[in-house]
Parts: sequence; structure tokens; C-alpha cells
Amino acid sequence: MKSKKACILVEFNGVAGTGKTTISKSLLSQNKNFLKKYVDYQEYLKYYTNRSRLKKIIWFLGQIYRPLNLKFTFYTLLFILSVGNITKDKLYRGFSLIKTYMHYNNLCKNNKGDIIIIDQGIIQQIISILYLDESKELKQVNKMLVHMKNSLNITFINTNLDVNENINRIGQREYKFSRLDFMDESNAYMAVTIQEKNHDKIRQAISEIKINYLNINTSLDVEHNTRIINEEIGKLV
Repeated sequence: MKSKKACILVEFNGVAGTGKTTISKSLLSQNKNFLKKYVDYQEYLKYYTNRSRLKKIIWFLGQIYRPLNLKFTFYTLLFILSVGNITKDKLYRGFSLIKTYMHYNNLCKNNKGDIIIIDQGIIQQIISILYLDESKELKQVNKMLVHMKNSLNITFINTNLDVNENINRIGQREYKFSRLDFMDESNAYMAVTIQEKNHDKIRQAISEIKINYLNINTSLDVEHNTRIINEEIGKLV
């Protein structure tokens, strides 16, 4: 069960190029002297990724037996089984999804009352497993979301951008790390359209389950969106 003193998780989601990282960095920068402690999830992950493989395995085995983690793992495995053919890539991404949920619980255990800013989290990993599959069945995703609602104090920031502007931003990015970065324009347009549909389905589920969320238009100024998000966080603390 969620504690009133639990940390607040603020997780961004949206197609590559919609400004998730840009706005999350702005949010962290503007609140570094805030009364509440803002924690950068990516900085936290550096401590984990710098561990040896053996230490990572020991950490994972120490987390997996916990009831909340076991339940989320079960839903994740059922989700992977429901999405087309099982591949090594899907299993790897599913494993990362499970680890992310474990990290959220671990973070909130050690950072009670803090605000955790996540530019790439659980929703993005679900989307990466779906990839170009226009999934009609998201039953297990709904169960995962309900489980998150019951166990975490989480708010989703839904980033939205016109598809043509989205493609332009992807083409102009200096650093290329998304699968969309390596597509030609026509294939990228198709992929973005499919991923937007999958985002919309998951966001609809988030709304129906009544998890807190905020829609932002990232064609607007970064400072404007940062202010809106700060106002939303202010209602939660």
C-alpha cells in the first residue's frame, strides 16, 4: 500500500523527439533549490549500471521475491506472451521493464517525500516492447497500471507533438539512440503514427484507471510547460 510519506514519481512518456528529456532536465534545473528534494532517475541509474554483473544479479534476486515485484513480473511476462512472436529483444526489454518497477520501489523506500523525475520509464518500455505492433489487446498492461496505482505514488506527463514536427525533430537530433533515429523519413512517419496510437491506448487506460496524469503540448515553450508541470506537482506535495 502507498504511504502518505511516499516519494512522488513523475514519469514522462511520448514518442521519440517530443521533448521528454529536454523538459525533465528543465524541471530538475529549476527546482534544484526547492524545499522538496528533486531526484534525477538517470543519475540514480548510473550507480546501478556501474555495478559489476555479479552485484546486479545479487540485487535482482534480492528484489524479485518481494510480493509487489513478483506480481508485476507475472503481469509483464503475460504481456510479452500476448505481443506477437517472442524474441530475444522483447525478453530483454521485458527484463528492463521489471527492473524499472523494482528501482521505483527501491527509490521510494530510500527517498521518502522526494520527487523523482523520470524522462524514460515504464510506459516507454511498454511502448518499446510493442514497437510497431498495433496491439489491440492491452489487458495485461491494464493490470500492470492498476498494480502501479495501488503500489506507487505516480503521475504521468503525456508529451504531445504534431507528427510532422516530430519527424523534423528526430531528423535534427545530434545524438541518435532511438530506433526511429535510423529510419528514413517515410518509415519514421509510419513508426511514429503507430507508436502514437499505442500511446493513446495506454493513456486512455491511465485515465480510466484514474491514475494522475497531465497532458502537455511540447510545441509550446519549454519554460511554459515546466511551469505547468510544477503547478501540477505543487498539488501533490
